[in-house]
Amino acid sequence: MKLNKEEKKISNERAETIQEIYASSDEIRIPTRSLSWTGLIIVALLAGLLAGFFGGYWQASMKPAYLQNKTPNDEVKKVDILTALQERDLSAKQKTTNALMDSIAQSTVTFYWKNNKDNSNLLTEKNVLAQGLVITSDGWLLTSAILANIPLKEILVITGDRQGYELEQVIKDNYTGLILAKIKAENLKTRSIINDQTARANEDFILLRNTMRLGNPETQYVNVISSNYRALGSTILDYLISTEELSSYWKLNKQISTEYGGSPIFTSDGEVAGLLIKQKEQTDLVVAGFYLKNLVTNFLNSQNKPMHNYLGLQYIDLAEIVGLPKDLQRGYNRGALIYGSTEAEAIIAEGPAARAKLQKGDIILAVNDQELNSINSLNQIIQEYPLGTTISLKVLTAAGQEKDYIIILDVQ
Repeated sequence: MKLNKEEKKISNERAETIQEIYASSDEIRIPTRSLSWTGLIIVALLAGLLAGFFGGYWQASMKPAYLQNKTPNDEVKKVDILTALQERDLSAKQKTTNALMDSIAQSTVTFYWKNNKDNSNLLTEKNVLAQGLVITSDGWLLTSAILANIPLKEILVITGDRQGYELEQVIKDNYTGLILAKIKAENLKTRSIINDQTARANEDFILLRNTMRLGNPETQYVNVISSNYRALGSTILDYLISTEELSSYWKLNKQISTEYGGSPIFTSDGEVAGLLIKQKEQTDLVVAGFYLKNLVTNFLNSQNKPMHNYLGLQYIDLAEIVGLPKDLQRGYNRGALIYGSTEAEAIIAEGPAARAKLQKGDIILAVNDQELNSINSLNQIIQEYPLGTTISLKVLTAAGQEKDYIIILDVQ
């Protein structure tokens, strides 16, 4: 198609106009809209408000009860509840303790001396001779007081339930030094006796004595600091031990007033663990439960006679002495060295040791293969066996030979 001159002219003008437009700008820009800083801040604030609102709603609706805010009243209620629980526990414990004390008290007695100068029958604490333990339901009692020097009619026994009885009989046990006394009674309360020679470390024992006020015994807690205590002197004869009498005691952690003399000590379970010896003033010595049980068992099995195994010799426990002459100790730090003096014969005539021909200077090393040491003494071991038992002694003779002796223990 051919253009005429006029059309060509118009076309050329349009082309020139377009070239001028492109020549006046480096690039073609597309119009846009920008967001200002003010807008951004407003959007952020709105987002924060929404987040806070929904976060608070979630916390209030989803948080566990134990995380909820507590008011002062809530804290007071919590303290009240804890206090109530503690008081309940203490109350229950106190009730249990009181019940135990009441039960223990029923197995104890008090010995009174009716020696009022004004001839009145009124008894006070000044009339108290000793405390004691009920060992049979029909009226046999055990105490550490020396009652034999007082007329029986002048002694009144008050039981834990405030009943009064006159003494019918008094027997002294020569081995322990304790006193067995009889009243005419029935259905008395007794407690079991432990068979221990050694007290458990740090164990609390209950020491109890009845008073003039019914149902109000005096009690205190004691510990045993030594299970094999003997008052030792400064000479070799002070270390002599007889197989015919008790030589060692439990030693308590404190001195006890004389009013408690003869009082039993009890375990936390209410068992009899020992008996406090009676002295003129204070005392801290206890006859261990083993010897009490041994005495009571043999007494009841021997038609009410206090009986014990009898070996018939004096000895020195090598485990408790230092500095003996070498010709006596012969290098041994344990065992029972048979020894004596003009006042105390080493071997008692016609006794089991004499019949077996044991001699002064012999060292007994073992009984029935049980070695003697600081825990197992000769005195203790021979009382562990039934009355009249045949035993074997391992002995280092004074001549230096080891020899076994077969001995039948006497009973007395």
